Amino acid sequence: MKHSLWIFALAALAVSFGFMLKPAPTAAQPQINWVSIEEAAKLAQQDGKKILIDVYTDWCGWCKKMDKATYANAEVANYINANFHAVKFNAEQREEVVLKGKTFK
Repeated sequence: MKHSLWIFALAALAVSFGFMLKPAPTAAQPQINWVSIEEAAKLAQQDGKKILIDVYTDWCGWCKKMDKATYANAEVANYINANFHAVKFNAEQREEVVLKGKTFK
């Protein structure tokens, strides 16, 4: 009984030290500048950048993984911001999209 109490105490101590030694947060990482598809089309006409469209749904696990693992990466965010106008497009949205004078439902 005493042996397992010591193991528990040492484990609790190790966990608490792990939280204390956690590195301090750094400056805010660059994030992708997401815009609407309408805004991206206007900006692309002005500067000639291509449009990157991330089509997602709220229930998609891979979409959430892409947000956390890929789009949160500083190098990826910087590259996308420098070379594209990024659009997050919900595949199940109900709102109409007006693009180049055409309405899409």
